[in-house]
Amino acid sequence: LLMGGKRLGIDYKDPEHIQKIRLCFACAMTVLALAFAALWTRLASKKKKLEEDQVEVKVKDLATGATKHEKVSLYEHDAREYKKLLQSNLMGAAMVSMLHMYFKVVPPLLLQSIMMPLNLVEGNLFQVHMLGRDERTNAALKRPWEVVEQKSAFAALAEAMSPETKKPQPKVTTAKKDPKKNPKHKR
Repeated sequence: LLMGGKRLGIDYKDPEHIQKIRLCFACAMTVLALAFAALWTRLASKKKKLEEDQVEVKVKDLATGATKHEKVSLYEHDAREYKKLLQSNLMGAAMVSMLHMYFKVVPPLLLQSIMMPLNLVEGNLFQVHMLGRDERTNAALKRPWEVVEQKSAFAALAEAMSPETKKPQPKVTTAKKDPKKNPKHKR
């Protein structure tokens, strides 16, 4: 999208195009806010039913860093996931807005106005509560939802370059050439 913008005729320096991109971002954030409100309403309406079942989740203790298992209701699990998703989207919108306001960077506005609603729609919470899908039709929707740890390119590079994480290379030993044991070997 960003590289193809020139082919689409998007000029990031033209004030008219910048206004259209800002309007697109504002509309996308409005739609996203409405979708979050509808998702919360749907989640709250299913509270009684969701509190009947429980799921075991892994919780990381912030003080010690240890992981422990905890049983929570499906409603509490989904409410936690909703909070994480909302915070993630708010942080993304704030970062992009600050980049645009202070540094006059325009392409992230366009990119986020498309990616943020798509990420919400493709998320497990939206799939289960708004689209009515469940784990019987899709095994990936079985709670607790696994968090996919995505490392940044810099983190992966730093890990690869770090001497502590390098795996020791297996030593290759060569057998001594003994003519008695290997009849094909002659001196």
